[in-house]
Amino acid sequence: MPVEYAVDANVILRFLLRDSAALSEKAETAFRAMEAGEVTLVCDPVNLAEAVWTMSSYYKVPHHEIAGALLPLVRARGFHLPDKERYVRALELHGER
Repeated sequence: MPVEYAVDANVILRFLLRDSAALSEKAETAFRAMEAGEVTLVCDPVNLAEAVWTMSSYYKVPHHEIAGALLPLVRARGFHLPDKERYVRALELHGER
């Protein structure tokens, strides 16, 4: 069984936005390990919401781009989120806005 690591909004944001060389590299390492099945990343819904809010309000990323960036992460087998399908649907709707 893979090792579990908790991820917060900052890890998600650094991975997607690549706005800090050192931190973005660490975040990418975590997500690549997840894709390889080496680790499981556990995310609380509040952290996912914080990532959406920050991308939308602070970084002014359009809703469809936020959904397009987050949906593959949330849908990934190694990304654990309570009631995952609810948040997948919420991101789909967010992208249609």
